[in-house]
Amino acid sequence: MNETRAKWSLSEQALYLPPTLRNKARFHQMFVVYKWAEIILINWDNLSQKVKDELVYVQQGKELVQNLKQIHILIEAFSAIFKSKGVSTHTQETWLALSDKIMEQFAAEGKGVDPKTQKYLQVMNDYVANLIAEFGDECQILCCSDVIESIFGKYKNKGGCKIITDDALNIASYPEKITKEDVLLAMGTKHIKSILEWKHENTTRSMLKQKRELLKKMAA
Repeated sequence: MNETRAKWSLSEQALYLPPTLRNKARFHQMFVVYKWAEIILINWDNLSQKVKDELVYVQQGKELVQNLKQIHILIEAFSAIFKSKGVSTHTQETWLALSDKIMEQFAAEGKGVDPKTQKYLQVMNDYVANLIAEFGDECQILCCSDVIESIFGKYKNKGGCKIITDDALNIASYPEKITKEDVLLAMGTKHIKSILEWKHENTTRSMLKQKRELLKKMAA
């Protein structure tokens, strides 16, 4: 794909250029790749011979494209349930019913269900089952990375701190609803001296502070 992009940039064939793959997100963009490849396959008979000769690897990889499409459909359905509602026996039952329906649709399409899709679905089902077995079936388990991203998003939006400061102690409180009573209780029971002692025992000096101390010694 990268070779194709290099050949076709600013050419007549630029219309068919593959998506750009960033090194840091190469696998994250696999679904962007399959969507492009699917468009190429759907329009294969209408392509010029020159385009076909260059994109023959897409035709050769059509089974992989089909597999990625099936997995992507499963992931989107999985996320729609568990990202918003968490893991519970209720969402597990909802997912199992939906995934069975999706697999039936795959089989009805004529191309069948790819073995890798079957294996991937089993991994997803085992993941949910293991969570419920670990934490019990009476609770709702939030298992979405968006929660973590949201918390650190709040931290970064505080003003663009270049280093992790004492504000790191506040991160645990971000998802909580803090009331006036909570603040008064914290101020009345925790002393600055205790916080400074905790900081000394549990944190290290930032790289910025260490560099400043080093430069100060060098200047002296």
